[in-house]
Amino acid sequence: YDDLMDENDLHVFIIRDGKTTVRSGEFIGFRRKYSHAWGGIALLIGELEAMLSRFAVHVAHIDGAALAALAADELHRRTPEDLLRCVKNQDQVRGLVKLPGRQYFGDPEVAKRRAATVIQATARRHIARIAFLAHRDKVAAAVAIQACFRLFLQRGAFD
Repeated sequence: YDDLMDENDLHVFIIRDGKTTVRSGEFIGFRRKYSHAWGGIALLIGELEAMLSRFAVHVAHIDGAALAALAADELHRRTPEDLLRCVKNQDQVRGLVKLPGRQYFGDPEVAKRRAATVIQATARRHIARIAFLAHRDKVAAAVAIQACFRLFLQRGAFD
């Protein structure tokens, strides 16, 4: 009976608020059918949970067959776009994931830390760029002075 159900089941399970509903019948059947490749699938489920949690997506319907196919291709480097292709309600989820600033929703402590990290990185980049530009200008001035001095020596002014 379980094998017959696994063959006819679409294996669509739900990730709600960043957590997979592991006790649902769909997920249990999905796990049973793809137990031979579960290591890679479990990693992808973890990545999906992290991404959906980071963008505060409340409900996502995951296509288990597409997820298993993605996990089977171990040499392919997975992008967030690849993970989004495994989501059945792509329109809703993609709309949330692509919203600017949406990654700062969700858990307030994590969101504050993430926002602070972005602000710090931007400030450090700005400071480093100013230092680089100042250094580049000094190097250009030194090169110009050296060129003038070499020209002066070539003309034999010190003879």
